[in-house]
Amino acid sequence: LAVNWGRAASPLVHKDRVIVPLGGAQNKIAASLMACSLDDGSVLWTQGKSQISYASPVLMNIHGVEQIVSVNEGDVTGHAWEDGRVLWTSPWASNSNGAACASQPILIDSDKILVGKGYSQGSKLFEVRFNQVGSQTEPIENLQPGDPAWSTKDLWSINKILKTKFTSSIYHDGKLFALSDGILECVDPKDGSRIWRGQRYGQGQTLMVNGTLLVSSEDGRIV
Repeated sequence: LAVNWGRAASPLVHKDRVIVPLGGAQNKIAASLMACSLDDGSVLWTQGKSQISYASPVLMNIHGVEQIVSVNEGDVTGHAWEDGRVLWTSPWASNSNGAACASQPILIDSDKILVGKGYSQGSKLFEVRFNQVGSQTEPIENLQPGDPAWSTKDLWSINKILKTKFTSSIYHDGKLFALSDGILECVDPKDGSRIWRGQRYGQGQTLMVNGTLLVSSEDGRIV
């Protein structure tokens, strides 16, 4: 299947390496992500089989473990920083040539992740769990792919809120803010209920600056 509009993801630079989204099983290297050394560009690892979306890999600290979270076509994956192995997977429908996903994942309260998109899909919040039962003697960073210690659970999924087509949600002061199909809204992350809905600004961008929400509207205004 051809990807009609290419890719727009950005590399992730942290410590001694850069993480680059590749493309998944359709790519010749057949990996979602690749890590390269910042010193000489050598490949440190390639991992994951999911076809990437238009979102960029994000570094998160979940249960004390540095992980790379990748929003892909069909799922969201958490990769161990040291070798890229997939720790957990959460389903999330997406398609390169139609209902594409471009929004970044948002970490909430150190163990919950929000993902969102347009095309009437909205957003969902899921929890990443680490169960040490049966793994008390094993360091968390040494657990292998598919280890039952890692799991995810969807907390809510609502198609009427946070429909972030070309932008991402913002988590600030216990609330979520976003342009939902171009309309500014505020949502309670606990249950996904809408707190308020504001004006229409089109498919623009949002930025939180010192507690003030700035909107770059599609028609060029800064509000």
